[in-house]
Amino acid sequence: MRTEIPAGIVIICLAGNPERTRNAVTLMSSPDLRQWSIRSVVLYHPDVDRHGFQYLDWQLEVNDLIAISRTAFDDESGGAHNQHDANYITFHRVTNFRKLTMADSVIQTQPTEKE
Repeated sequence: MRTEIPAGIVIICLAGNPERTRNAVTLMSSPDLRQWSIRSVVLYHPDVDRHGFQYLDWQLEVNDLIAISRTAFDDESGGAHNQHDANYITFHRVTNFRKLTMADSVIQTQPTEKE
């Protein structure tokens, strides 16, 4: 979690879902640590068993968010054993991250039905 001082907004890069599912990284923000907004899904793979992004460390670089991830992904040897047993350390740059919305996500979410 990092605080962007000029804007007074807390930004978090969250990798993971319940049950050790780590196939997505979500960019979230909060003005007060109580109300959170999902800004965008910035990394994703549809396979939850053998693909994962975890233990991200990140920094802000002008208008970009740069991050490294312990990553389980495909390789020439058949890929990672599971989503936790990472076979890579990967670098990621999210350009103009402050302007991202869910429309910019690497996956498109389905709208919920109105009740």
